[in-house]
Amino acid sequence: MNTTPLAQIKSPDGVAVVLLIGRVSTPQQDIDNIQASYRYLKPVVEQLVPGRKEIIEYGDQGSGMSLDRDEMNAAEAKIASGVVDAVFIEDLSRAYREPSQIQQFLYRCIEKETRVVCPGDNLDTSDENWYQTALFAGVRHGMHIPDTVRRVRRTATHSFDRGGMVIRHRYGCRRLSKEQAESGKLGPKGLKLDKDPAAAPVILELRRLVLEERRGGAYLARYLHRKGIRNCNSRDGRWTSATVLALLRDPILYGVRRFRSVLHERNMLTGRHVRLKNKEPLTKMWPELALMTEAEWTEMNLVLNEICIESGPGGGRDLSKRRGVPRANAVFPFQHATCGICGSAMIDSSKRMMKCRKCLPREGRICWSRVVVSIDRLVSDVIGGVIDLVKDSPIAMETLVATVQKTISEHRRSGESQVEVHRRRADKLSTRCRKLATAIAAMDDDDDDTSDTLSESDNELVKQLKTMQNERREQLRLLKIAENDAATADATPLDAEHVLNDLPGLLTRLATSSFEVADFLRRIIPTLKVVPIQAIDSDQVHPRLEVIIDLSILTGGDPNPRPFVYDCFDAAVHYQRRNDVIHKRDQLIAEGRKASLNKIAAALGIGRMTVRRTLQLDQRMRDLGLSEPFKVLTTAPTSASRWRNETDREDLGKDEIRRTDNAA
Repeated sequence: MNTTPLAQIKSPDGVAVVLLIGRVSTPQQDIDNIQASYRYLKPVVEQLVPGRKEIIEYGDQGSGMSLDRDEMNAAEAKIASGVVDAVFIEDLSRAYREPSQIQQFLYRCIEKETRVVCPGDNLDTSDENWYQTALFAGVRHGMHIPDTVRRVRRTATHSFDRGGMVIRHRYGCRRLSKEQAESGKLGPKGLKLDKDPAAAPVILELRRLVLEERRGGAYLARYLHRKGIRNCNSRDGRWTSATVLALLRDPILYGVRRFRSVLHERNMLTGRHVRLKNKEPLTKMWPELALMTEAEWTEMNLVLNEICIESGPGGGRDLSKRRGVPRANAVFPFQHATCGICGSAMIDSSKRMMKCRKCLPREGRICWSRVVVSIDRLVSDVIGGVIDLVKDSPIAMETLVATVQKTISEHRRSGESQVEVHRRRADKLSTRCRKLATAIAAMDDDDDDTSDTLSESDNELVKQLKTMQNERREQLRLLKIAENDAATADATPLDAEHVLNDLPGLLTRLATSSFEVADFLRRIIPTLKVVPIQAIDSDQVHPRLEVIIDLSILTGGDPNPRPFVYDCFDAAVHYQRRNDVIHKRDQLIAEGRKASLNKIAAALGIGRMTVRRTLQLDQRMRDLGLSEPFKVLTTAPTSASRWRNETDREDLGKDEIRRTDNAA
């Protein structure tokens, strides 16, 4: 290694900028090893950089294959600024492990005239032979990776075969210490899992609910919450439909352990790991862990496949209308509207109404906001607000009209193709149904001596025929929808004048049916929060929309977010006529006339009690110092209509629901 001191300092004041880079790979390694590497470098720094110097230390914990490390990114940014004179590293693997990453790092340093010194690799870029030295050092450090991976996998496989590698375990099992496993008192010697006696009755009850009552994952999750049973694989102990189904579909219930169900393959471009499902994981049978037989487990999962449409492993996904559609693709306002209290997504609860997903029983009612908002009213208010704002900008209006025209044109083409797809599927199913019906009729005409055997076959074939007929009816329904959509699209004029005249209606229909338009609106409306507000003269809670609209996407200018507020409900009459009543009262008083309730009511054409409630509301607003008759809720209200902590209504009978409602 070259021992020549640094010849020239970049800084005008003669202070050399020196970086020290250190790293440890895993959290199990002592973080003090970084400081130990700095201490090893300090004498070399004093020898090669005499005089005044500023030493900056960059050390972190992370994989040397990763390109996304905060400390290393900061060091690279400092080097890119051109002010660094020298970089000292114990060896090149402390910066990166992958040979190509090492070479790129050295190239970037040399480009900025920054000297790199690695005593452990005998490397100094001021030496004319530095390239060969760096090349061999990079190869040497890179060769450690496959060797280490092979040793780790070999050891892990051997440990799993003996009963170890208990990284996580399902509910129904409990982890054993090394001493307990080696003693053999709680099961086979070496097995670090044991059957949990307290969990066995719960899992058997879940199986009963599936088989006898045909309950799905959402109901089972609520059942476990009511029983106060925590999920050992969740940080907050909560159960969801997906986690319950994953438990019931795990073969550990009949004694089969699996290992490497998910593979973590490294992306060599970024250094990050990608999760991939392993179709052939390692398995090992431990009868001591079984809570049911394999036949019982199979029977339960066959029923689950029939009744569950939740996403996750197993059957039932063919019944989902969203199969094959990415979760990020959703029509407006789904995955756009968020709860103003907890920030979670608002979901379609029922009857075209949205509420916060975190307030549902299956989510444990984490969020206290139970305000509901009409989807149709939300879409109407927000789309109307966007169009009112676009009218003031000719450029934005032109861009919006062009977008609507383009989307309608694309929908016409896709609508025609969808009609053909559904028609072909319906024709194919019709042919299959006809052939299967013919086969059943032929079996009925056979010899009567085999009638008992054929009866069982007949039953099975009849079931298949009914299933196929249901599929055919569903395809015909989809075909009719596709034909109606195509006919509607064909009837919609594409010229700019017609689009401009019917822009609110067209944009509303496209926003609620087109993924592309919904994504387009998400960029125009980056924020759409549903905030609960409460009337000051009642317990009624209403939804308010806090919206930010940015038309820079349409105009091509600088971002200009503008906040808007929309009350997404129909207020009572005395709220709507408050200004009229107050104005008429003040007018009568100014004229020297008596401002009685009857006179105000007669002048405005409203009821006497409406005037009275309006005046009481106005007085209450003045007493509270408010400019509007609503207050924004930041904490859960002490009393609010329909916000009580009700028991899960799905589990109550009609009489119990009636008694609960009457008591409330």
